[in-house]
Amino acid sequence: GDSYDAVKNVFEAALRSLKDAQDRLVLWSQFLSLACAMSVDEDELIHLLELLFSDSTVSDYTFVNTLEIVPPSVLDCYPSWFLSDRRFTPFLLRFKQKDFSFHNSVIEKVLSKLSDSKKHSTFERLLELFPDNVQLSISIADYFCSIGKTMNAVETLVCSLKTCPNTPYCWLNLGHIVEQEKRIDEARAVYKAGLKANPFFVDMWKIALHFEMKHGDKGGLQEQQIRKDGQKLLDLPDNSSLFETTDHFSSSTD
Repeated sequence: GDSYDAVKNVFEAALRSLKDAQDRLVLWSQFLSLACAMSVDEDELIHLLELLFSDSTVSDYTFVNTLEIVPPSVLDCYPSWFLSDRRFTPFLLRFKQKDFSFHNSVIEKVLSKLSDSKKHSTFERLLELFPDNVQLSISIADYFCSIGKTMNAVETLVCSLKTCPNTPYCWLNLGHIVEQEKRIDEARAVYKAGLKANPFFVDMWKIALHFEMKHGDKGGLQEQQIRKDGQKLLDLPDNSSLFETTDHFSSSTD
């Protein structure tokens, strides 16, 4: 209505005068919160999202130098030969992903005001804009699962993994969805691929281990080896590195 138009005019005038990226980011956040509170038309909310994400000043401020430097605490855990070996580059790259926390907080706020039909089309546009936003992909997959559209969830995660294969929680979510669908062979293939892409991620190994202990060849040699190595894995803390322990494991993802 007229009140929203007046607020929007003030916002646009303020945005034109602000050059500082952080000030623009705060202004955008406040204006979108106000637009949601005023129950603005769905198409207008989507349009505002598009405008925000096309604001290069905000995007550059949000993304530049976000997690681009591997934390020293991580580097200190590994010898120099490991850090210089290109085979292990994917492991380090997971520390260099963009920080989408601001974008995702805004997206969540707007999506809460949209109907299911609008959400679906908005999801597609958001994934086109941010194909490497893994947390967004996982959130969208969770939404599709909640409304019974598991195939859409699987497609969302598969597309995300094509762009960002070294994201273990994306693999874990995909494996869980497929396993819940009773497609055991496919789930095993997902977990195996996830292990190859993230060989040092303990949570990945633990989930794959539990999967094999539940669905594996009971009593077989492979199952015995899984149980033997598995106890060592289960004793490790979550989110830890397997680098210093891999030589103690005789099982392989090959």
